[in-house]
Amino acid sequence: MEKIRILILIIILSIMIVGCKKESNISNPSAEGEKSNLTFIKDTIENWTLGKRKILKLGLIANTTNAITEYVSTTIDSNGIFFISLDQVKPSNLTSIVQIENLPVSFINISDPNVKGALGEMLIYNPDTVKPSWMAACISKINRDSIGSYTLDFLYVESNMDITGTFVGYSLVDGKNDTVTYNYDLHYKAGWNKIVCTLTSRTEYGLNVNESYHFSNSENSDSEWFVWFIRL
Repeated sequence: MEKIRILILIIILSIMIVGCKKESNISNPSAEGEKSNLTFIKDTIENWTLGKRKILKLGLIANTTNAITEYVSTTIDSNGIFFISLDQVKPSNLTSIVQIENLPVSFINISDPNVKGALGEMLIYNPDTVKPSWMAACISKINRDSIGSYTLDFLYVESNMDITGTFVGYSLVDGKNDTVTYNYDLHYKAGWNKIVCTLTSRTEYGLNVNESYHFSNSENSDSEWFVWFIRL
C-alpha cells in the first residue's frame, strides 16, 4: 500500500462515515491444506441511508483508466446488511503482488516475488446503472489521527506467500519532511486475505514528521464502514 493511498483514505473520511458490526470469518480447510481464512465478508452498515435495492460488487477500478473489473455481486438490504461469499471468487486481472503493493524488494523479504494477485474494492451500484455511484471501505473505530487506527484492504493471492521486514521512505508533504517507516508482517494464504495497515507511532516537530505503519493480516480493534459518492 502506498503512502498516497493512505492519504486519500484520510481525506475521504471527512466526507461521510457510517458504522458497521464486524462478523468473524471462518477457516476453510481443504484436502490441499488450509486456504485463505477470509471465505466471506458479512457486515451491517448501521447508518445506511442509500435506500433499498442497491447492488454491492467486489471489484476494482483502475487508477489510470477508471476501467471497472467485477469479481462478484450481492445486494444490500434496507437495513444495510450484506453478505459476500468468496469461496469461488477468483479475479481475472491477476498482477504481480510486488507491483500491486509497490514493494521495495531490495529492502524487505518476499517469500515468492512471482506470486500474482488482485485487490478488491467495494463498489455500490443503482440496479439500472453500469458504473458504481458509491464506494465503501472499512477502517478502525479509533480516531484516524490516533495510534492504533488502521485501514483495511482485501487482496486475492494465487498461492501462499510471506512479506516481512522494514522499509523507510522519505517524502515532502505539504512543505514538511515526512519520514515513514513501514513494518511488514504479512502472511498470505491462497485466496482472499485482509491487509491491515495500522498507525503505530507519529511525532511532529517543526517541519519534520515521523510516522510508523505496521502491515498485518488481522484487526486488533473494532471497525466501521464509510461510504462516499464517486463520479467516473
